[in-house]
Amino acid sequence: MILLALPCWATDWVADVDRDLQWAFLEDLTGRTPVNGTSIASRNIHHEHHALARAYLWARLRRIPGLRTREEPFRAEGEDGLANLVAVVPGSNPTLDPIVVSAHYDSTASLGDTWSPTGSTAPGADDDASGCAAILELARLLSTGPGHERDIELVLFDAEEEGLLGSEDHVAHRTRGVHVMLSLDPVGYNAGGAGWLFASAGPDTDFAVQALEASMALLPLETVQRFDAVDAALIGPARSDHGPFLEAGYPALHIGTFPQPPTYHTPGDTLDVVDPGFVADTTSLVGAAVSELAGPLEPDTRRACAHTRLSGLWAWALVLISLSCRGTCRLRRGT
Repeated sequence: MILLALPCWATDWVADVDRDLQWAFLEDLTGRTPVNGTSIASRNIHHEHHALARAYLWARLRRIPGLRTREEPFRAEGEDGLANLVAVVPGSNPTLDPIVVSAHYDSTASLGDTWSPTGSTAPGADDDASGCAAILELARLLSTGPGHERDIELVLFDAEEEGLLGSEDHVAHRTRGVHVMLSLDPVGYNAGGAGWLFASAGPDTDFAVQALEASMALLPLETVQRFDAVDAALIGPARSDHGPFLEAGYPALHIGTFPQPPTYHTPGDTLDVVDPGFVADTTSLVGAAVSELAGPLEPDTRRACAHTRLSGLWAWALVLISLSCRGTCRLRRGT
């Protein structure tokens, strides 16, 4: 029997994700807690509260130090007040293609019995306030970490529910390559407590899937218990913001819960559907994988266990050993 100790970078991610803060984001975005005196009833692009949600998320990103932020305004479906929100964690080598991690902040309840884009409630707690909560927490943690070689672009796309319009506009005007793109949509529903996270993987993404699988094997996750990746070609047309990236030839994955909740695209997609532990575990998993893919720099002595942090080479050596002995070895998951 072989027992492996967790690399420090892995335990950092599990310990550092703030579940209470993520839940507060979810409460704000779904109307449970008022924002500037108003409860957000819907984030649909045609609803009056869409602008409030956009302003809330933009303010949250802007107050995180160390990020380069920008808005990408665009017009679609007769609406002028649309924008993708981008926060870049700068890397040390701007010549390298960046990593893109995204969620979408608009919502819909189009499968509801009396759907009205301008008047219906569409809290979109799972789809995709859960992904937004993950992006906000990734922005906070990555901006205070030890740094990376590659830029990491954290993007909140608009108008995804209208046909991936925000990500289409972003890709059409993109001036940089993409090392890999990950779309988190949605990451809150834990069907039957099974803890199943799913990925639709496009071409040339084996390296990213392996990073996620390795992090899954090493992280002491409490809620996410299973991660499966499937070839995107077997699934059919892309239904999330990874789609325009795939069409442009960029490596891209769609990461989400499986199966989808029965309240999908209805007014019933409320916080009752969301498992906060699942959101936090997904954030940890994606954060650990992205940190390694971005090329971590020297350890940050401000972090609690930086003095014991393993180099990328030794960490990945442990990863390969742990993956090779699935089913025959026990993996120590912390104390």
